[in-house]
Parts: sequence; structure tokens; C-alpha cells
Amino acid sequence: MNKVALISGANRGIGKAVASSQAKQGTNLILVARNQLEIEDLAYTLRSQHNIKVATIICDIRDITESSDQISAAIAQMGGLDILVHSAGIFHYGTSIVAQAQLSELFDVNVVGAQQLTNICLPDIKQSNGRIVFISSVTGLQGFAPVGGYAASKFALVGYAQSLAKELLETGVKVTTLCPDVVNTDMGKPSGLADEQMIDPQDICTSIDYLAQLSDAVVIEQITLKCRVIEQMMNVRK
Repeated sequence: MNKVALISGANRGIGKAVASSQAKQGTNLILVARNQLEIEDLAYTLRSQHNIKVATIICDIRDITESSDQISAAIAQMGGLDILVHSAGIFHYGTSIVAQAQLSELFDVNVVGAQQLTNICLPDIKQSNGRIVFISSVTGLQGFAPVGGYAASKFALVGYAQSLAKELLETGVKVTTLCPDVVNTDMGKPSGLADEQMIDPQDICTSIDYLAQLSDAVVIEQITLKCRVIEQMMNVRK
């Protein structure tokens, strides 16, 4: 039987890359995103190219609980859920200058939305002894001057995911947080790095595939993916 993956923020960037990668492996998909045109177009393409089942949930991650019945119904129709990938996220610049509304939005999308979606999916993930993958950031491990609000939300996500991993340890559910540096997506373009200097979205997909190949004896709570060019620059400054 085909595995089933639910991916948030699946219409673009990392989420779209993960959806495409899973589809190539014959995984049936439940795609969650705000943009109906983009997500329906992707769903059509993946169904046509890979002969898989693809369900779409059109909603804002901040209001994910309003779609809980729809999500549960989609999982039931697919026959269960094996993989949950939290890719939905937003970015705002600013530390001392970040506006309260922006800070609230960062936490609502990057943390609360992920936590609420996890709660919706958890009964089915437990049934399959499945895997949950959170996409955080290196800024969830180390603060940087221009992005304090964003870093705070990603630190919170890392803390939640680590705690969840420990809570679910006895259930067989595996929880891992990926913490990439700048990824070659629309969000990463303002970094000023060339495409080849940024982490390729496929590197995220490969990391998820790697996790799936490990035995049940292995626990990996976190994988950090750094940009070589940034590490080189930091070494020079030292």
C-alpha cells in the first residue's frame, strides 16, 4: 500500500519540493496551502505524472483548526497518514524594530499553526508509527541581529519539536526538526547569495528520505544544514 504524506505550505518553496519528491516515490499526498490556484495546479501535475492520489486542503495555517474535519476526512479517505511535514512558514525582518503585529503573525504561522496541525494529525500518525518533520532554521539555533522576531519563532518551534519527540518516544512516532541555512526559494532570494551558494530544496527532500531509511533503533531529533559559503565567511572573521 502506498504511504501517505501531509505537507503544509505545499504550494511553493520547500513544501512544493517535498511534495514533488514524495510523489516520485509513489506517496499519496494531502497538500495544505492558502493559494488555491497554485495548490490545485500542483495537485493536477503530480496526479498526472505519478499516478498517485492527491487531496488538497485550502486554508490559512493560522486557522487550521477550522479545517480539522476536512483534514481528518482526507486522511481517512487515503487510508491513514505516515508522514507529516511542516513546511508552512513566513518571514519578517526586525529585532527591536519588529512590529507587534508581525511578531504575532510569525508565532501564529511558524509555531501555533504547526502545533495545531500536529494535534489534528497525531491520532493517525500514532496509528502508523509514522514520522513528523518540522522545517525550522539555523536561526532557531542561533540568533542573528536583523531577524530576532523570526529567530524567536524558530527557536520556539525547535523547542516544541524537541519536547514532542520526547513525549512521543514510547509511541514509535519519530519527530525530527530540519534546521537549514538559506534555502534557494523565494524567501531566500533577498540573502544576496547566488543560487549555487544556497541550500537546494532537494537537499531538504534528501534529508527526509535519509530519515526514512534508518532503523527504528535510531532517534534523530535534529539535522542542521549550513551553507558552505557562509561558514567560510564566518571562519575568516574568526
